[in-house]
Amino acid sequence: MTIIQTQDKRKKERQQQLLSIALELFATQGYDNTKISDIVAKANVSQGTFYWYFKSKEMIAAQMLNEGRLAILDTISMGYRSEKASIQDSYISSRHLFEQLFNFAGKNQYFMGILLKGIHSQPILQQQVNEIKNILTLVVQTMAMVCATIFL
Repeated sequence: MTIIQTQDKRKKERQQQLLSIALELFATQGYDNTKISDIVAKANVSQGTFYWYFKSKEMIAAQMLNEGRLAILDTISMGYRSEKASIQDSYISSRHLFEQLFNFAGKNQYFMGILLKGIHSQPILQQQVNEIKNILTLVVQTMAMVCATIFL
Protein backbone atom coordinates (compact mmCIF):
# COMPACT_ATOMS: atom_id res chain seq x y z
CA MET A 1 0.00 0.00 0.00
CA THR A 2 1.37 3.42 -0.95
CA ILE A 3 1.64 6.36 1.44
CA ILE A 4 -1.25 8.11 -0.33
CA GLN A 5 -3.44 5.01 -0.11
CA THR A 6 -2.62 4.68 3.59
CA GLN A 7 -3.48 8.36 4.19
CA ASP A 8 -6.75 8.00 2.26
CA LYS A 9 -7.64 4.94 4.28
CA ARG A 10 -6.94 6.78 7.55
CA LYS A 11 -9.04 9.76 6.41
CA LYS A 12 -11.97 7.51 5.57
CA GLU A 13 -11.64 5.69 8.89
CA ARG A 14 -11.53 8.98 10.83
CA GLN A 15 -14.54 10.32 8.93
CA GLN A 16 -16.44 7.10 9.63
CA GLN A 17 -15.46 7.30 13.30
CA LEU A 18 -16.86 10.82 13.56
CA LEU A 19 -20.05 9.76 11.75
CA SER A 20 -20.55 6.77 14.06
CA ILE A 21 -20.02 8.83 17.19
CA ALA A 22 -22.34 11.59 15.96
CA LEU A 23 -24.99 8.98 15.14
CA GLU A 24 -24.76 7.49 18.62
CA LEU A 25 -24.87 10.87 20.35
CA PHE A 26 -27.71 12.22 18.21
CA ALA A 27 -29.72 9.09 19.01
CA THR A 28 -28.98 8.99 22.73
CA GLN A 29 -28.74 12.69 23.65
CA GLY A 30 -30.80 14.19 20.85
CA TYR A 31 -29.57 16.29 17.97
CA ASP A 32 -30.08 19.62 19.73
CA ASN A 33 -28.36 18.45 22.93
CA THR A 34 -25.28 17.18 21.09
CA LYS A 35 -22.46 19.65 20.55
CA ILE A 36 -19.52 19.29 18.22
CA SER A 37 -17.36 19.36 21.34
CA ASP A 38 -19.18 16.21 22.55
CA ILE A 39 -18.42 14.43 19.28
CA VAL A 40 -14.73 15.36 19.23
CA ALA A 41 -14.28 14.57 22.93
CA LYS A 42 -15.64 11.07 22.41
CA ALA A 43 -13.49 10.65 19.28
CA ASN A 44 -10.48 12.04 21.15
CA VAL A 45 -9.72 14.52 18.36
CA SER A 46 -9.60 18.29 18.11
CA GLN A 47 -12.42 20.46 16.80
CA GLY A 48 -10.15 21.33 13.89
CA THR A 49 -10.14 17.65 12.93
CA PHE A 50 -13.94 17.66 12.92
CA TYR A 51 -14.02 20.71 10.65
CA TRP A 52 -11.51 19.07 8.31
CA TYR A 53 -14.19 16.49 7.50
CA PHE A 54 -17.46 18.36 8.09
CA LYS A 55 -18.37 22.03 7.82
CA SER A 56 -20.96 21.86 10.59
CA LYS A 57 -23.10 19.67 12.80
CA GLU A 58 -25.83 19.92 10.15
CA MET A 59 -23.44 18.58 7.51
CA ILE A 60 -22.46 15.52 9.55
CA ALA A 61 -26.14 14.84 10.27
CA ALA A 62 -27.05 15.22 6.59
CA GLN A 63 -24.30 12.81 5.55
CA MET A 64 -25.34 10.36 8.27
CA LEU A 65 -28.93 10.45 7.05
CA ASN A 66 -27.89 10.07 3.42
CA GLU A 67 -25.69 7.06 4.20
CA GLY A 68 -28.51 5.53 6.23
CA ARG A 69 -30.96 6.09 3.38
CA LEU A 70 -28.59 4.39 0.94
CA ALA A 71 -28.13 1.46 3.33
CA ILE A 72 -31.91 1.05 3.65
CA LEU A 73 -32.34 1.19 -0.13
CA ASP A 74 -29.60 -1.42 -0.49
CA THR A 75 -31.36 -3.64 2.04
CA ILE A 76 -34.66 -3.23 0.20
CA SER A 77 -33.07 -4.01 -3.17
CA MET A 78 -31.77 -7.34 -1.83
CA GLY A 79 -35.31 -8.53 -1.19
CA TYR A 80 -37.20 -6.72 -3.93
CA ARG A 81 -38.57 -8.63 -6.91
CA SER A 82 -38.39 -6.72 -10.17
CA GLU A 83 -40.14 -9.32 -12.28
CA LYS A 84 -43.58 -10.91 -12.04
CA ALA A 85 -43.80 -13.90 -9.78
CA SER A 86 -46.30 -16.35 -8.44
CA ILE A 87 -48.17 -15.48 -5.27
CA GLN A 88 -46.08 -18.01 -3.35
CA ASP A 89 -42.82 -16.53 -4.65
CA SER A 90 -44.06 -13.02 -3.82
CA TYR A 91 -44.86 -14.16 -0.30
CA ILE A 92 -41.39 -15.68 0.12
CA SER A 93 -39.77 -12.52 -1.23
CA SER A 94 -41.87 -10.34 1.08
CA ARG A 95 -41.01 -12.47 4.09
CA HIS A 96 -37.33 -12.29 3.17
CA LEU A 97 -37.55 -8.52 2.81
CA PHE A 98 -39.25 -8.19 6.21
CA GLU A 99 -36.43 -10.24 7.72
CA GLN A 100 -33.82 -8.06 6.00
CA LEU A 101 -35.48 -4.88 7.29
CA PHE A 102 -35.70 -6.24 10.84
CA ASN A 103 -32.03 -7.27 10.66
CA PHE A 104 -31.16 -3.78 9.42
CA ALA A 105 -33.11 -2.22 12.29
CA GLY A 106 -31.36 -4.47 14.80
CA LYS A 107 -27.91 -3.63 13.48
CA ASN A 108 -28.66 0.09 13.15
CA GLN A 109 -30.54 0.88 16.35
CA TYR A 110 -29.12 4.40 16.66
CA PHE A 111 -30.15 5.25 13.11
CA MET A 112 -33.63 3.84 13.65
CA GLY A 113 -33.88 5.85 16.88
CA ILE A 114 -33.17 9.04 14.97
CA LEU A 115 -35.86 8.11 12.44
CA LEU A 116 -38.34 7.61 15.28
CA LYS A 117 -37.42 10.78 17.18
CA GLY A 118 -36.76 12.99 14.18
CA ILE A 119 -34.73 16.19 14.04
CA HIS A 120 -37.63 18.62 14.21
CA SER A 121 -35.56 21.69 15.02
CA GLN A 122 -33.83 21.46 11.63
CA PRO A 123 -36.40 21.49 8.79
CA ILE A 124 -33.97 20.32 6.08
CA LEU A 125 -32.75 17.41 8.20
CA GLN A 126 -36.31 16.57 9.24
CA GLN A 127 -37.24 16.49 5.56
CA GLN A 128 -34.53 13.86 5.01
CA VAL A 129 -35.87 11.88 7.98
CA ASN A 130 -39.39 12.07 6.55
CA GLU A 131 -38.22 10.91 3.11
CA ILE A 132 -36.57 7.84 4.66
CA LYS A 133 -39.68 7.10 6.71
CA ASN A 134 -41.82 7.45 3.57
CA ILE A 135 -39.64 4.89 1.77
CA LEU A 136 -40.05 2.44 4.65
CA THR A 137 -43.79 3.10 4.85
CA LEU A 138 -44.24 2.45 1.14
CA VAL A 139 -42.27 -0.81 1.33
CA VAL A 140 -44.22 -2.05 4.35
CA GLN A 141 -47.55 -1.13 2.74
CA THR A 142 -46.58 -2.95 -0.46
CA MET A 143 -45.53 -6.04 1.47
CA ALA A 144 -48.77 -5.93 3.47
CA MET A 145 -50.77 -5.88 0.23
CA VAL A 146 -48.84 -8.90 -1.04
CA CYS A 147 -49.50 -10.77 2.19
CA ALA A 148 -53.19 -9.77 2.16
CA THR A 149 -53.48 -11.08 -1.40
CA ILE A 150 -52.03 -14.43 -0.34
CA PHE A 151 -54.24 -14.88 2.71
CA LEU A 152 -57.53 -13.63 1.25
